[in-house]
Amino acid sequence: KLKPEEIVGIQILIQPVRPEWRDEFKPVVEELKAKASLKPEAMAGEALAALGKAMRTPGETEVLRAVERNLSHPAFKTLIRFIYLSPKSMFYDSFARRGLVGSFNQYAAYDMNHFVQNYSMSTRVRLWHWPHFFPRRREQVRKSRLLLYYCKREIPTKPFMGKLISSYFMNWNFASKMYIMTTESLATLFHPPTFVVLTAPHVKRVESRKYAPPAGLPIYGEDRDVDKLK
Repeated sequence: KLKPEEIVGIQILIQPVRPEWRDEFKPVVEELKAKASLKPEAMAGEALAALGKAMRTPGETEVLRAVERNLSHPAFKTLIRFIYLSPKSMFYDSFARRGLVGSFNQYAAYDMNHFVQNYSMSTRVRLWHWPHFFPRRREQVRKSRLLLYYCKREIPTKPFMGKLISSYFMNWNFASKMYIMTTESLATLFHPPTFVVLTAPHVKRVESRKYAPPAGLPIYGEDRDVDKLK
């Protein structure tokens, strides 16, 4: 839907992490395992104990399996940025706020995990947004910072003093942050549906055909009802 004058960019920055990142999520796995079976003190006998282990909903089983599979892959600290540029006369901010953000909803599984936009880094500033003064000036500073970070592929600094030194008046550099994603998740995100990866023009078109209904198809109704369909 982009016009020739419009530009959209999506940037994925990754940074390797140590294997110990899994230790942070061990309590989550233990909690899921505890929810998936009955408590031993609530059972009586080996038969009830075996029944308690088997009484687990398909959703709980699938969530536990997905979490354990995700923890088995190497992971990276990840930062995703997107920008939308166009002439002022045709600028449509809802395209970025809804269109680009909505494109990531296809990866959402609300019983497991989904993407959430970091609104603190958004360039949309209004008077009712904190700190409630100079909204246009703050909007311009945010746009300049985001464009600079995108061009330089800037990874947010971690130490507090580094964030403080790189901050500006009316735009503190404490909002940008990274999160952990595994290689499986990154491989899925790294192939957006652009004209480079689309295969539709090379896929042979399958013509549709009409056939008569199969013989012996059961029909519920009387003969006069069947005659109406002829």
